[in-house]
Amino acid sequence: MNKMKTLMMVIGLAIGLITFSSGYAGHQATDVATLEDPANPPGTAGGGDIPTPFGNANQKVELADGEIYILNGKVEFIVDEPYFKVDLKKHTWLANANRVADPYYLLLGPTGQWTALKDKQVQITVKAHGVIEEFTGMTSPPRYTVQLESQAEPVGLDGGISR
Repeated sequence: MNKMKTLMMVIGLAIGLITFSSGYAGHQATDVATLEDPANPPGTAGGGDIPTPFGNANQKVELADGEIYILNGKVEFIVDEPYFKVDLKKHTWLANANRVADPYYLLLGPTGQWTALKDKQVQITVKAHGVIEEFTGMTSPPRYTVQLESQAEPVGLDGGISR
């Protein structure tokens, strides 16, 4: 009985090795040194090799709280409050459904600092601040909004410094 058990194990092992080696025979070993490209060392591929399994899913985003951005757009006043209307053709990554419907960000700081920029195309460096707005006396639920704080002098896209 032991001889039969041993024989079955040897046959099973042989079949396993044959199956493994035939499946592996199509693969050729590649020397790692041949994969290196001196003109493009590892980590300099520019992100082109990052997989995106869902095509266009998650390609549109919102500004992150506490992060600094350089954005193009127009300064507009709505009910005496300065807003930045982001250029969604320039910043397509911001063109999510909510932002397309409402391309405005409230500009923080004294209103007077934005007056000279009214209706002008500018490039601004800003820090994003996420805020939960609650509307007193209204039935609307609180909503998350992003407000912008200037970090540098805006640059006029129509030529020169805007202020």
